[in-house]
Amino acid sequence: MKLIIFSLLLLSQPIYAAKKKKCYYTTTGSDITVKFTAFKTFMKLGVGGSFKKITLENKVKGKTIIKAATGIEAKIDTNSLDTGDEGRDVKIKKFFFSTMEDGPEIEAEIKKFDTNNDLLMLEIEINDEEMTIPLNYTIKNNKLVAKGIIDIFDWDLGDNLKSLNKACSEKHEKKTWNDVEIELTAKFKKICK
Repeated sequence: MKLIIFSLLLLSQPIYAAKKKKCYYTTTGSDITVKFTAFKTFMKLGVGGSFKKITLENKVKGKTIIKAATGIEAKIDTNSLDTGDEGRDVKIKKFFFSTMEDGPEIEAEIKKFDTNNDLLMLEIEINDEEMTIPLNYTIKNNKLVAKGIIDIFDWDLGDNLKSLNKACSEKHEKKTWNDVEIELTAKFKKICK
């Protein structure tokens, strides 16, 4: 009798177990922002800006945000520059970005993460020069934020800086700095299927 009851209980259960959903993280170019702060005058006053057009060169997918972000390749269109001042944007595009050797695009790739030190290594190609720089990062609420400082002289942009400094000499008091703070933000979506 017990065997019959046990058998009936087993038969009343679903014949197959529910499939466990597989989840992954992903992002798109529209979910990525690149901001910067450049500096002018001897008082080192900041001038902020961002780029509005970022294109991902590969599909982004991973079990964790770090796995999804590792290997992201993006192209940043410097013609999409926005500093909040149209006149300034025109000068920066004309005297700084338009004379770069490989055109008005910046290419970037997240090479790897150092989770022990909260650093990511970002390879940046500007002016036909590649340089890998460390950025401090945080991940919170499915958002990766990475910050650091670049030196534009590392990409052989000294002449570009001189040209920009000359064009903006009055407002910059003849001083434009070569170090630039950058901030990369990527919002990730968790998808479960």
